[in-house]
Amino acid sequence: MMPEHVAWPRSISAEYPQRGERPLHFVAQIACADLPPQLWGGLGPRHGWLLLFIDPNHFPPLGPDALSVLHIESLGPERAAPVDLGPVDDGKHRGSDGYGYCRSPADIPSAWRRWPVDLVPMADEALEEEDDPTRDTASDLEILQDEGLPVAHQAPRDPQPFTWRGALYVLNVCERPLAGSLSNLELDEGFVSQLREPGHVKTILAEFDEQYAEVSELPHIREERAALAAFLERHPTPDAIIEHLHEADRRYRAWRTSACERIARERASIMTHDLDTPMPVAAWQALQERLKRDIFRYFTTDRVWKGGEWLYVLEEKQIGVYPDRCEANFELVADYYVDARLRPLIPPSVLSTFEPYWRCRVSDLPHRMGGYHDVDVQWGIPDGPTEDLRLFEIGSDGAMNWLWADVGAYYVVIDAKSLEKGDLSKARLYIESH
Repeated sequence: MMPEHVAWPRSISAEYPQRGERPLHFVAQIACADLPPQLWGGLGPRHGWLLLFIDPNHFPPLGPDALSVLHIESLGPERAAPVDLGPVDDGKHRGSDGYGYCRSPADIPSAWRRWPVDLVPMADEALEEEDDPTRDTASDLEILQDEGLPVAHQAPRDPQPFTWRGALYVLNVCERPLAGSLSNLELDEGFVSQLREPGHVKTILAEFDEQYAEVSELPHIREERAALAAFLERHPTPDAIIEHLHEADRRYRAWRTSACERIARERASIMTHDLDTPMPVAAWQALQERLKRDIFRYFTTDRVWKGGEWLYVLEEKQIGVYPDRCEANFELVADYYVDARLRPLIPPSVLSTFEPYWRCRVSDLPHRMGGYHDVDVQWGIPDGPTEDLRLFEIGSDGAMNWLWADVGAYYVVIDAKSLEKGDLSKARLYIESH
């Protein structure tokens, strides 16, 4: 909420200078009047607002190109993000795994959801040496800040879709891996050479029996053996096996194309509904069943380590439209939660598992301003008081879908003299990661 005359911070990335000048991403806005008088030894503003902007797609952030801290005297209207603001996650350092529900990387949002926070004054004490920052039990910090509220220490399972938008996100998760490009099939020379050895084809089934001797009676092992035996009966020569592998690759490519067409038809059907309205359970179950039945089975090659060398084996695999882990609605719950109009759509059973999770401290790294540095993973600054003051600590956060590097935290620090003079341009940004 910056006054109109305040420009949105921009910079040129030292990591990607070819991209030219681009806007930084807005992270937090704090009312300075809410800050305790003793914070930063009494230095820094106690009127107006502090705003934090970063480049989340810059790693590691070592220069001013990845950071801007502004102090504004008064509020303005809530500002829309610049039209050229890039995605909050460009996939370069995190892989965009938290945005798999988007149909393509181009659909990843350019701004995080708005989530109000409370400022809670804490005692300025460093952890004792014997304290373990990776503990699984609630820390003193969590107990005090949450006033006895339940805090989860692992993420809940992805809920099944409860709105039509949720079902649409499932289709996006299913479609993305199928719509990507495929490299041409190139059979390993070692496999071809081994396959053409005299009599090798007749040893394939015996090799399977030896490999799975201890679990041969398990139903799925018996099914795999029967499928392999039937395959070898149909393809008794090396040339027949090789030709099948190439033909299977051609059929697989055709199946991917047709699967995307079937997903497109499902998407068109879903789009006939108001997306942010409840989806009947029966409708979701029927859609899920259709997606799970859409499977492609084929034989391919693999390697096993035996007798100090790699041996090639044939095995049947299957690829389905519906993935084993279909994490499509995890972020939708939070999106609905911060919208007063949409929050009632969240089933109570889902809300009861997500609210404790949103309160958790990922890797016990909370959001803080001031205080001693007390958790050292990779940064290497000394514990306790230092010449630098901590303006902001922004930890990884499940509610915001923040996963800084590998479950780390951003630290914005400034030297005391610069803060006393109000020169926030001297602030520096560091990232701490596992």
